[in-house]
Amino acid sequence: MVMKKIATTLLLALSLMIGYAQNVAYAKGTTLNVGIKNTYSNEFEWAGPQVINPVIISIGETEVSITSAVYQHYTIYSESDEIQVKGTAVYWYAYDLNGQRCRIYLMENEVGDDFLAIEYDDFAWIYNLIPIK
Repeated sequence: MVMKKIATTLLLALSLMIGYAQNVAYAKGTTLNVGIKNTYSNEFEWAGPQVINPVIISIGETEVSITSAVYQHYTIYSESDEIQVKGTAVYWYAYDLNGQRCRIYLMENEVGDDFLAIEYDDFAWIYNLIPIK
């Protein structure tokens, strides 16, 4: 029940941010954590967060874009689903610019830090989110 309240609060805050910013919320990412799925355990092995040159992340109702050295754009095609993790998380299914299917996660950890994760079948990466006003 507590997880559901936290997820609802996170979704409400995101919705308000998106509504206030003309249907798009902007954030800056300054750390990146990359994971590769272990084929034996089916779990991601994470390299640990690395400080990166800031990237600009825009999150809209139906798309997510990441402006970095390599432009990333994802088109969301599903409703959000809540998952049980340490903290709260919701995810959507999306397609990237190459037509590959992936999952987009918005997560909040136990101390209130926000993250955006992009997950494919065999690899994933996570950016921290710092809201841009």
